[in-house]
Amino acid sequence: MKFTFKRYERLRKKKEFDNVFVNGQWIKGNLINVCYALSTNRKVGFIVSKKISKKAVIRNKVKRRLREIFRLNKYILPNKVHLVVIAKQGVEKVNFSELEYDVKQIFQKIHNQTD
Repeated sequence: MKFTFKRYERLRKKKEFDNVFVNGQWIKGNLINVCYALSTNRKVGFIVSKKISKKAVIRNKVKRRLREIFRLNKYILPNKVHLVVIAKQGVEKVNFSELEYDVKQIFQKIHNQTD
């Protein structure tokens, strides 16, 4: 099993994000909200708004953490799902393991709902 996060696994275009928002379902966690929609392959996009922090350094740190968690735990998700992960306020204050626990729970819910 490869623990990589390739370019083709990322949602990059506005159309892809909009498609997930229009056709997707929401799961709300303590630290993140996730919108997911069934598709042809597994892709993910991350949104960390300025409500989290005005400083780009902090927003980028949150995105790096979320990408790493996805990279290590993407095997939980089905192969044909697009995700948009939206960070909630307070996510920048928690440690990595708390964030990982919340993300894993949401990934497991998505896995159970898509089977």
